[in-house]
Amino acid sequence: MYSMPMNRIASWLADNDFRIGRGTIGGLLSKATAVFSRLHECLRQAVLEDSYISGDETFHKVRVEEKNDKGLKIKKGYIWDLVAHHLRLAYFFYSRGSRSEKVFEEIIEGYNGTFQSDAMPVYRKLGDGKYDGINRIACLQHIKRRFIDIKEIPKAAEILRLFNLLYDREHRHRIGRDGWTVADNLRWREEYAPPILARIEEKLNAVKTDPHVPADSDLMGAVKYALNEWEWVPAIFSRGDYDLDNNLIERMQRLVSLLRRNSLFFGSHKGGETAAMYLSLVVSCRLNGVNVMEYISDILNRCASWSPTTPLEKYRNLLPDRWKRSETAD
Repeated sequence: MYSMPMNRIASWLADNDFRIGRGTIGGLLSKATAVFSRLHECLRQAVLEDSYISGDETFHKVRVEEKNDKGLKIKKGYIWDLVAHHLRLAYFFYSRGSRSEKVFEEIIEGYNGTFQSDAMPVYRKLGDGKYDGINRIACLQHIKRRFIDIKEIPKAAEILRLFNLLYDREHRHRIGRDGWTVADNLRWREEYAPPILARIEEKLNAVKTDPHVPADSDLMGAVKYALNEWEWVPAIFSRGDYDLDNNLIERMQRLVSLLRRNSLFFGSHKGGETAAMYLSLVVSCRLNGVNVMEYISDILNRCASWSPTTPLEKYRNLLPDRWKRSETAD
């Protein structure tokens, strides 16, 4: 919850007159992980039922066995994450630290709806028609950042100004504020977005065909990235409830960033799987305004009393978007 490694958790508890060893904490976490495994699978199922999700991946170092003098190696392992925009649920997934397309296919299997992402090749295949039933939309922030990095270049500054204009217009209204609806937002987008998008595309193509801009320059690199993604940009504005970017999911990843600062590595692939499961529950609680400690203490007792063969559907009401504290909980 606070991105603390077990040794710091043990120290914090000791400072509060509750002494418990690191090994005991690890054992308790392992037991709780086993109890929550079905809940975690139910969470994945619920996320994939949302008609609009975002996806990304981040990393953490992990200690793995390897044939060398020491028998162990520290390597980079990847954690995948999805967020369901309507349900406000998050699902983190770790599979031996792999970033392969095979792992992504395992996560996304069975999904039908809109998927928002950056331009990593595995995500771009969603827009190329490889995955039936999935409509991909781009992330404007990933495109925009490349121009922010080179904003001292006049042509980049011009394009950046137009992207900022899109955000300025978008932020003039917010769904749910002063009665503003999704339908209102769509009408507003249909009014303001097309002329700005047309101007951006015109500027991008002008740079692309400018013989004075070196092919290997940062400016040309930013332009090519934008144009390669452009097919999936207008679709962002085709509905009133799509985000302009993937900022929500990137904010979720801050817990992993904090964990990287606070701990050197996962002790094993099993540790990565455990972290992904707890990240899923903690972030989903935060997205739904649920107190994490109250939630975990309540559902731990309830899940522990159920058979391992309990249908996934029964766990659905225990996910943070539907959870109600049990009447018997203290």
